[in-house]
Amino acid sequence: MSKKYTQKTLIVFVLILISSCSTVQIAKNQDQISHTSSNNLSKSSGFQLFGKLGFKSSSTAGSARFDWLQQLNMYTITISGPLGSNRAILKGNEFHAEMQIQGQYIYGSPQDLSSELLGASLPLGLMRFWVMGMPAPNHSFTKDTFYKNSDIYSGFRQLDWQLDFSRHKFFDAMYLPTRIQGSNQDHSFTLIIKNWRNIPNEKLSGNG
Repeated sequence: MSKKYTQKTLIVFVLILISSCSTVQIAKNQDQISHTSSNNLSKSSGFQLFGKLGFKSSSTAGSARFDWLQQLNMYTITISGPLGSNRAILKGNEFHAEMQIQGQYIYGSPQDLSSELLGASLPLGLMRFWVMGMPAPNHSFTKDTFYKNSDIYSGFRQLDWQLDFSRHKFFDAMYLPTRIQGSNQDHSFTLIIKNWRNIPNEKLSGNG
């Protein structure tokens, strides 16, 4: 066997070994991300996030900035147009909500109020789980897909909404999507998360 052939064989072997180690390390990193994110999400019952909402229906389309405060199952979502124009505040839970706009209070379901405000009916009470990249509990879901070597959802279908999650990054040690897209027949939305603040359980209960 020639020396040149032996050197080539050794190089190929080393490259294969490096590639194998890299694959294992990627898998370990993905597992660690999934484990860390799941543990921190289980300790969280609230959050505050800021970002941009794009929405579209058969009759309208637009975008707005939002400030979303979630405390247990209750949300307070402030939505405003460019430079703070057309400011509205939505408060409620999965089933009931109120909207404050131009000094008036309007009451109804989250879907009805979001439809009146945005022209697109959105299940705000369930979206608190979707913004974390997970399906809402107590509701069935299908067509779930995951990122390779992890338990991080890339998408699923729930209550006739197709959800897709991308551009994940760390916020408060939680690995979360910063782009959430949802579509349901003529209605669709895109959430772009700019910043996220986790609120641990003990702070909500007043013990922290």
